[in-house]
Amino acid sequence: VDYYDIRGGTWTLSASAEGLASDTSAVTVIPDTTPPVTTASVGSPKHEAGTTPYVGGSTGIELSATDDASGVKVTKYRIDGGTWNAYAGAITLASYADGSHTMGYYSSDRAGNNESEKLLVVSLDKTAPLIEATEPSGTIIQRTRSVTFRVAVEETGSGVASVELFVDGASEGSMTMEDGAYTKTKDVTPGPHTMSARIM
Repeated sequence: VDYYDIRGGTWTLSASAEGLASDTSAVTVIPDTTPPVTTASVGSPKHEAGTTPYVGGSTGIELSATDDASGVKVTKYRIDGGTWNAYAGAITLASYADGSHTMGYYSSDRAGNNESEKLLVVSLDKTAPLIEATEPSGTIIQRTRSVTFRVAVEETGSGVASVELFVDGASEGSMTMEDGAYTKTKDVTPGPHTMSARIM
């Protein structure tokens, strides 16, 4: 028998059943009038921009709740004001569109206390950055072996973390932003070369 009461003290509980002798038992009641406390944590990958975290489709959001008396009965959550769901493990937003989303969540304890709804706002970014243009291309005729490589990047979500230059398949390190493009100058030998870039 689970017994909860908001009146503190020692009480006598009596029980009886047909065909059995009745019995009594003393029970000490600890009042529980305080709801649980639920916290949300955002896993990786994520990017902090001000107070709003950017997350990917695979980023897990975990909820944990504590209660100092009767214990946590259930934790629930909803996305963008939708249907409440019982929390059973890390939540991802892979099925949602890019942009801002609000997750509401709360917990209830076994004594019937309900926590006020809390809100977590995240910005979902599932779209990879795009390279719009690369330079140089074609044939270069010049007196120096020094070549400046340029990459134009389009990114409308969480932003570009880094752009890495590759020449003939070998990494040449990070490129730097200059005049609206990512650039890096390297000395190359005469002859054909290939360049590529990796965006993070």
